[in-house]
Amino acid sequence: MLKKKDARFEAYVLLFALETLFLLWFSILPSLEMMGPPVLRMGDIEHFIAYVLYALIATRIARYYTRGWKVFVIPFVACGLFGGLCEFIQVFVPQRTGDYIDFFVDVAGSGVGSAVGFKFKTFFSNRLK
Repeated sequence: MLKKKDARFEAYVLLFALETLFLLWFSILPSLEMMGPPVLRMGDIEHFIAYVLYALIATRIARYYTRGWKVFVIPFVACGLFGGLCEFIQVFVPQRTGDYIDFFVDVAGSGVGSAVGFKFKTFFSNRLK
């Protein structure tokens, strides 16, 4: 049986919506040039952390709708595609460019967040009581 939607579910949906707005907002802001090594730039760390959090929240929401491996796959794919959408939008924003490395970092963060959320079923469970 699937979980009954409760106050925690509403909190997760609110956090997910806020994180979505956060990611969109920072995707359309003019970029600040950050220097860093060519392999791991400062923005990559920020992208990774943001998408880990995004996928963790999405995984918590997915537990209310489905069970099994879909709890991992649906948030992973949805968050990864959203990262791709943000990179695509940046192509049309002045002083921004879509970057395939950022997209891969977004997908990696989505994978880690989904895996952690899938593996640890009680992640956040006792925090919102």
